[in-house]
Amino acid sequence: MCSIEFDNDCSVFREATRTSRLPRKCDVCATAIAVGDKYVSHFAVIDGDPCSEVMCTLCAVDRDVFCKAHHLAWCTPSSLPPLLDGCLDHVVGGDDDEPAQIDEEDRAWLEMRKRIDARR
Repeated sequence: MCSIEFDNDCSVFREATRTSRLPRKCDVCATAIAVGDKYVSHFAVIDGDPCSEVMCTLCAVDRDVFCKAHHLAWCTPSSLPPLLDGCLDHVVGGDDDEPAQIDEEDRAWLEMRKRIDARR
């Protein structure tokens, strides 16, 4: 498993599932969140800077699985794609003669990344 460490200090972290009263866009996959759809509202203060984001419920499930597997206490919605990419750095770049070794865990993260990209 890849090792993820944050140097940031998160002093506030709040999330709530809400029903959208306005059109929104997921900060993970950029898919539309329509009026009446459920979504996760995220607010955090990281290194003294406030961060307010939203994510669709499908990305929220993926983010929770990823964070739990990597023992992360917190992870902003918009940080999920770059964190996934960091985990997959060693997978990308295998050439035709020497394909990258993909284990079960890598395959799970590749599938997650594909799901997120498919929602775009």
